[in-house]
Amino acid sequence: MQQSMERNKDVPTTEEFIEEALELNFLLVRQQEYFCQKLSHITPYLTTSDQLTDKAIDHRTEFNDLNPRIPEFIEW
Repeated sequence: MQQSMERNKDVPTTEEFIEEALELNFLLVRQQEYFCQKLSHITPYLTTSDQLTDKAIDHRTEFNDLNPRIPEFIEW
């Protein structure tokens, strides 16, 4: 019986558990709000990056179409 009581003395009460859960939830919501705020600031840069990447791919494809590669091993 004494061992059981010793083991359970560090177990939080229901009220303590709920209080800690609510505090953690509040902190997670704050982190999410902060993340969303930061994300909204970088979204234009992400869009610009995507557009530049698309242009680079288009130019590389056009270059490859205009300049076909010569096979390394040509049978004569």
